[in-house]
Amino acid sequence: MIRINKLSILSEKKPILKKINLNIKKGECVALVGGIGSGKSTLLQTISGIIPYGKNFEREGEVLLNGKKVDRIMNKEVFHLFQNPDEQLFCNTVKEEIAFGLKNENAKGVEERVGNALKRLGLENFKDKCPFDLSEGQKQKVMLASMVALEREIILLDEPSSNLDYKTSEEIYLLVKELHEEGKTIIIVEHDTDKIIENIERTILIYEGKKLDDGPSKEVLKKSIMKKAGVKIPWILK
Repeated sequence: MIRINKLSILSEKKPILKKINLNIKKGECVALVGGIGSGKSTLLQTISGIIPYGKNFEREGEVLLNGKKVDRIMNKEVFHLFQNPDEQLFCNTVKEEIAFGLKNENAKGVEERVGNALKRLGLENFKDKCPFDLSEGQKQKVMLASMVALEREIILLDEPSSNLDYKTSEEIYLLVKELHEEGKTIIIVEHDTDKIIENIERTILIYEGKKLDDGPSKEVLKKSIMKKAGVKIPWILK
């Protein structure tokens, strides 16, 4: 599903990612971990096509989705949820926000798909509210509802549980589990390694722009290099 070959990203000639090789199969759910500035978010943005297009970046190597090179921003196979949902919200109401991507693609059954997404995320009572008036957790759910409505095959989530209370975080990971069971391919940047152990079987460690480790989450996250890389070892593995 996703193949990355010798990927390097430079910003103003400064290396951000360094010769990353990575294969992710269809239907896999994978966690990306690493300290601040390690290159995790840059890797997600490169997969979705945000980098290098339209920004001051240079790219070497290639990113392939289903055998095709990523050559434009936000490929229609991909949904990319940013860490800060305010960066993606812009409509006047929740239902308009969820419908926007569908209408932009002239999709069929917009009303039904929006209704299903609202119900799945528990947002029926918020459909006529302005997204910017909602809590951080509710904003995150609005963007996840947009994702559900669009029915993308590849889902990229950048720290989906950051700044959320425990209950909302658990709800979001329940949705992730359901989407994984439905066959979606999911990559999650996550700092909460306890969440990874509970929900994600494979973990990739990015350190100073390089892929340093890749394997079963319980094996990768217990290694002593985690502390040096700025990653917390889950309490259950200590």
